[in-house]
Amino acid sequence: MATLMSYFAPPIAGEWGDEAEDNTDGVPVLRTTNFTADGRLSYDDLTYRSIDTEKKENKILQPGDIIIEKSGGTPQKPVGRCVYFDRDDEFDYFCSNFTAILRANPEDVNTKYLWYILQEHYKTRQCLKYQYKTNGIANLDIKDYLSHKEIELPSREVQDKRVEAMDYSQYLLDLHQELLDIMDNAVKSRFVEMFGDPVRNPMNWEKGLLKDITSKIGSGATPKGGNASYKNEGISLIRSMNVHNGYFDYKGLAHIDGEQASLLDNVNIESKDVLLNITGASVARCCVVPDDILPARVNQHVCILRCKDDILPMFLNAVLISDQYQAKLWNIAEAGATRQALSKEKIETFQIILPPISLQKQFANFVDLIDKSKLLLGKVVSLGHVPK
Repeated sequence: MATLMSYFAPPIAGEWGDEAEDNTDGVPVLRTTNFTADGRLSYDDLTYRSIDTEKKENKILQPGDIIIEKSGGTPQKPVGRCVYFDRDDEFDYFCSNFTAILRANPEDVNTKYLWYILQEHYKTRQCLKYQYKTNGIANLDIKDYLSHKEIELPSREVQDKRVEAMDYSQYLLDLHQELLDIMDNAVKSRFVEMFGDPVRNPMNWEKGLLKDITSKIGSGATPKGGNASYKNEGISLIRSMNVHNGYFDYKGLAHIDGEQASLLDNVNIESKDVLLNITGASVARCCVVPDDILPARVNQHVCILRCKDDILPMFLNAVLISDQYQAKLWNIAEAGATRQALSKEKIETFQIILPPISLQKQFANFVDLIDKSKLLLGKVVSLGHVPK
């Protein structure tokens, strides 16, 4: 066993340089905004700065370097995120002063193997105890963190094989996501083809107020005690983090007991209820509740929309998550006095297009076919997925 620090040269501070007159005079500097959600680098929005590359030669990024965030984190995204730099082109790249470079020291180390370890540490928040604040800004003591984390490093041959397997696993996940995006776009295209813009209504469909086409509109509450009162099993408590546009995220699904649920009987979830987030940064996200989490309740950030016979839940959900209606919902939500919010009064007056139920069923059948294809695709991908 050895500490992570023993496999790296001393961390190299990032470089911000000076303001460049234009992109032709500057060198590209990677910032934490170039870190993607899946732990990689995006080169779409590069910043160019004036840096003396000869004096700062040791700070020029090399293929195989790990860039780690050391300053500027938030409670949602604490510092410690890291990305693997594998670019090899005509440009000299630097990373900003909010980051540092980790460069592997011994020759028998596959840096990408170490990067995968650091990725796992970040996901499990193992670097949190090595953070401190300066003027309200979160910082990471990189040396302290790496010096306290011990790992058992296998042979270089084993490292290489594991990296190859994990890279292939990531390739499958990327391909999976690409195919999911294609399917989602197919659903959007089919909706527009069949029904047009649900806000402008160029096809002149009949319209109805949401309060008239639903039998229930209502949100719940958080049980007394908050997170500490949740149970490991029992009745599901749906929160805004579970509701995404077009799908339900099971991660972090909370549970309550029968006594707690009895206080929320007015927000009992039924099969095919439509869920709409009504407050906060996730406002306007919407999905149909999956049957496998029932029985369930919702908290105060999620609103139940229960459809009457003249509109299908799948169709109502498609209307609400369409690009046009999402823009409308955000305009309404951002008009709030203190934070993004959709009040019950506003929700009740939403105008919803009402095509013939036969067309709604055609669309719902198409969505159901796509959902089954997604499920099958996920099973196929999982067969080749190598857990990290």
